Amino acid sequence: MHRLTAFNSERRTDAKQAVRDRYASTVVRITPSGRERWNSFVDQVAGIPANLEASSSQYSLLARLHGLRPGELDQLDGILADWGVATAKLALDEIQSRLRLINELHDKLRDERADEVREVSSINTRMRGLGCCDTADAPSLVALGSRHCKPRRVLDGRDDDCTKRSFKGRQ
Repeated sequence: MHRLTAFNSERRTDAKQAVRDRYASTVVRITPSGRERWNSFVDQVAGIPANLEASSSQYSLLARLHGLRPGELDQLDGILADWGVATAKLALDEIQSRLRLINELHDKLRDERADEVREVSSINTRMRGLGCCDTADAPSLVALGSRHCKPRRVLDGRDDDCTKRSFKGRQ
């Protein structure tokens, strides 16, 4: 493994020097501060393959970037500037978790055999833990499972007191 790493490092050094040689006639005409920025840029670009080789996904990121249109690259840059990778990953994980709960709730409400009070109550508790339920705007999901307000009526589009107040048009 060490030999492969050394080989790749040597190839990167050679490639970096080839780029510098190729553009030397242009770079010599720019200001010293411009040359410094150019050299820094070449070093940064040469470091990308080393980081990719060290990552578990390796070059699949480059393939994804290659498939993006210029506007999408700008949007990705904006996301990374505002959020950073770790924060964006946390936010997307949270969204995925909430969507999973919503899908689970949807399935339970459609299932004629489901014990609505017990099963929906469990989902309700998990959703409240995530901050998904606003009790000021919607009745408790446990109440939806009670005999006074059947969730299936909500999904079937039939109104009762509970659906008129909170779920009209949200099917």
